[in-house]
Amino acid sequence: MAVRSKGTPKRVAKGSGAIGIVKEYVGARKLREMYSKKENELKEKLLEIAAEQGEQDDKGSDWFELPEEVEGVSKIYRQKRVSQVLQQDVAERELQRLGLWEECTVEITVIDEDALLALAFEKKIPDSVMKKLYEEKTSFALYLK
Repeated sequence: MAVRSKGTPKRVAKGSGAIGIVKEYVGARKLREMYSKKENELKEKLLEIAAEQGEQDDKGSDWFELPEEVEGVSKIYRQKRVSQVLQQDVAERELQRLGLWEECTVEITVIDEDALLALAFEKKIPDSVMKKLYEEKTSFALYLK
Protein backbone atom coordinates (compact mmCIF):
# COMPACT_ATOMS: atom_id res chain seq x y z
CA MET A 1 0.00 0.00 0.00
CA ALA A 2 1.40 3.39 -0.94
CA VAL A 3 1.97 5.87 1.88
CA ARG A 4 1.25 9.49 1.10
CA SER A 5 0.72 12.67 3.04
CA LYS A 6 -2.77 13.44 4.29
CA GLY A 7 -4.94 15.11 1.68
CA THR A 8 -2.81 14.01 -1.25
CA PRO A 9 -4.88 11.79 -3.53
CA LYS A 10 -3.07 8.88 -5.12
CA ARG A 11 -3.15 9.05 -8.91
CA VAL A 12 -4.96 6.16 -10.52
CA ALA A 13 -3.52 4.86 -13.73
CA LYS A 14 -5.80 4.91 -16.76
CA GLY A 15 -7.49 1.60 -17.33
CA SER A 16 -7.36 0.69 -13.63
CA GLY A 17 -11.11 0.11 -13.58
CA ALA A 18 -11.85 2.61 -10.81
CA ILE A 19 -14.08 4.76 -13.01
CA GLY A 20 -16.17 1.78 -14.07
CA ILE A 21 -16.45 0.56 -10.50
CA VAL A 22 -17.52 4.01 -9.25
CA LYS A 23 -20.16 4.24 -11.97
CA GLU A 24 -21.49 0.79 -11.11
CA TYR A 25 -21.44 1.55 -7.36
CA VAL A 26 -23.29 4.86 -7.74
CA GLY A 27 -25.80 3.21 -10.05
CA ALA A 28 -26.38 0.35 -7.61
CA ARG A 29 -26.84 2.80 -4.73
CA LYS A 30 -29.38 4.82 -6.73
CA LEU A 31 -31.27 1.64 -7.64
CA ARG A 32 -31.31 0.53 -3.98
CA GLU A 33 -32.74 3.88 -2.90
CA MET A 34 -35.29 3.87 -5.71
CA TYR A 35 -36.40 0.29 -4.98
CA SER A 36 -36.52 0.93 -1.24
CA LYS A 37 -38.81 3.90 -1.79
CA LYS A 38 -40.97 1.89 -4.18
CA GLU A 39 -41.12 -1.06 -1.75
CA ASN A 40 -42.33 1.24 1.05
CA GLU A 41 -45.00 2.77 -1.21
CA LEU A 42 -46.25 -0.68 -2.24
CA LYS A 43 -46.22 -1.90 1.37
CA GLU A 44 -48.45 1.02 2.40
CA LYS A 45 -50.86 0.22 -0.45
CA LEU A 46 -51.02 -3.45 0.56
CA LEU A 47 -51.67 -2.54 4.19
CA GLU A 48 -54.45 -0.24 3.01
CA ILE A 49 -56.01 -3.01 0.91
CA ALA A 50 -55.93 -5.43 3.85
CA ALA A 51 -57.45 -2.81 6.17
CA GLU A 52 -60.20 -1.77 3.78
CA GLN A 53 -61.05 -5.06 2.04
CA GLY A 54 -59.81 -7.75 4.41
CA GLU A 55 -61.53 -9.59 7.22
CA GLN A 56 -60.60 -8.70 10.75
CA ASP A 57 -59.80 -11.51 13.20
CA ASP A 58 -60.47 -11.51 16.94
CA LYS A 59 -57.09 -9.89 17.64
CA GLY A 60 -57.71 -6.90 15.38
CA SER A 61 -55.49 -8.06 12.51
CA ASP A 62 -56.74 -7.99 8.94
CA TRP A 63 -56.56 -10.81 6.37
CA PHE A 64 -57.12 -10.33 2.67
CA GLU A 65 -57.12 -13.38 0.42
CA LEU A 66 -55.84 -12.80 -3.10
CA PRO A 67 -57.98 -14.10 -5.98
CA GLU A 68 -54.93 -16.10 -7.11
CA GLU A 69 -51.47 -16.93 -5.78
CA VAL A 70 -48.72 -14.52 -6.85
CA GLU A 71 -45.06 -15.48 -6.41
CA GLY A 72 -46.00 -17.88 -3.59
CA VAL A 73 -48.22 -15.31 -1.84
CA SER A 74 -51.92 -16.01 -1.39
CA LYS A 75 -52.86 -13.68 1.49
CA ILE A 76 -52.06 -10.21 2.73
CA TYR A 77 -51.87 -10.09 6.51
CA ARG A 78 -51.99 -6.74 8.31
CA GLN A 79 -50.92 -7.80 11.79
CA LYS A 80 -51.95 -5.60 14.68
CA ARG A 81 -49.14 -5.05 17.15
CA VAL A 82 -49.70 -3.34 20.46
CA SER A 83 -46.92 -2.32 22.79
CA GLN A 84 -46.95 -0.60 26.12
CA VAL A 85 -44.58 2.30 26.69
CA LEU A 86 -44.02 3.61 30.18
CA GLN A 87 -44.82 7.31 30.37
CA GLN A 88 -41.96 8.42 32.59
CA ASP A 89 -43.44 11.77 33.64
CA VAL A 90 -46.84 10.29 34.56
CA ALA A 91 -45.21 7.35 36.36
CA GLU A 92 -42.98 9.67 38.39
CA ARG A 93 -45.88 11.89 39.37
CA GLU A 94 -48.14 8.96 40.37
CA LEU A 95 -45.44 7.05 42.23
CA GLN A 96 -44.45 10.16 44.17
CA ARG A 97 -48.10 10.80 44.99
CA LEU A 98 -48.38 7.24 46.34
CA GLY A 99 -45.10 7.54 48.25
CA LEU A 100 -43.56 4.69 46.25
CA TRP A 101 -40.98 6.63 44.23
CA GLU A 102 -37.97 5.34 46.20
CA GLU A 103 -39.15 1.72 45.90
CA CYS A 104 -39.51 1.93 42.11
CA THR A 105 -36.28 3.70 41.18
CA VAL A 106 -32.61 2.76 41.07
CA GLU A 107 -29.56 4.94 40.88
CA ILE A 108 -27.21 4.17 38.02
CA THR A 109 -23.67 5.53 38.25
CA VAL A 110 -22.08 6.65 35.00
CA ILE A 111 -18.84 8.46 34.34
CA ASP A 112 -19.32 12.12 33.45
CA GLU A 113 -17.00 12.31 30.47
CA ASP A 114 -17.11 16.11 30.38
CA ALA A 115 -15.91 16.21 34.00
CA LEU A 116 -13.27 13.58 33.23
CA LEU A 117 -11.91 15.63 30.32
CA ALA A 118 -12.01 18.82 32.40
CA LEU A 119 -9.92 17.15 35.10
CA ALA A 120 -7.48 15.90 32.47
CA PHE A 121 -7.25 19.41 31.01
CA GLU A 122 -6.47 20.74 34.50
CA LYS A 123 -3.74 18.04 34.71
CA LYS A 124 -5.40 16.42 37.73
CA ILE A 125 -5.50 13.17 35.74
CA PRO A 126 -2.13 12.36 34.14
CA ASP A 127 -1.93 11.79 30.37
CA SER A 128 -0.63 8.27 31.04
CA VAL A 129 -3.88 7.45 32.86
CA MET A 130 -6.02 9.12 30.18
CA LYS A 131 -4.36 6.94 27.53
CA LYS A 132 -5.42 3.87 29.50
CA LEU A 133 -9.02 5.07 29.72
CA TYR A 134 -9.61 5.44 26.00
CA GLU A 135 -9.44 2.80 23.31
CA GLU A 136 -8.80 3.99 19.79
CA LYS A 137 -10.95 2.43 17.12
CA THR A 138 -10.36 2.92 13.43
CA SER A 139 -12.94 2.58 10.71
CA PHE A 140 -13.25 3.77 7.16
CA ALA A 141 -16.22 5.35 5.45
CA LEU A 142 -16.70 5.60 1.72
CA TYR A 143 -17.39 9.05 0.30
CA LEU A 144 -17.59 9.81 -3.37
CA LYS A 145 -17.01 13.44 -4.21
